[in-house]
Amino acid sequence: MSYEKKSFLHLIHSYFVSSHLHGIIHPKEVIWMRKIHSMSELYEAISGELVVLIVKTHRCSVCTAVSPRLDQLVQRFPHVSSYEVYIDDLPEFAGQHLVFSVPTVLCFTRSKEILRESRFINFQTIERLLDIHSS
Repeated sequence: MSYEKKSFLHLIHSYFVSSHLHGIIHPKEVIWMRKIHSMSELYEAISGELVVLIVKTHRCSVCTAVSPRLDQLVQRFPHVSSYEVYIDDLPEFAGQHLVFSVPTVLCFTRSKEILRESRFINFQTIERLLDIHSS
């Protein structure tokens, strides 16, 4: 085996090992978030005790990276419901909830927005909120 091929394989192996150690999920892993298809479905969903909602578009590469990480975080809190909304499919949602950039993570309790993270998502803030609500 040539040196270049060994180096390439070593690089790929290092990436997957470091990704696993740092908690990065491969984008193709299963996502447990339910997709919202209509505004009535959205209003019903956010009326829950604690709901995490990610707003994204179909062509957003950052959204593709953020969704699995958010999903992994929310799975640790079984009492939290999680949903995804594509503003390509529901443009009225973006207008009604003042979403100007994606990804945007919104947390609701009983239909009231209690947290908003846009563009650069701070997962520690979301985790703290979920911790507070679970205690």
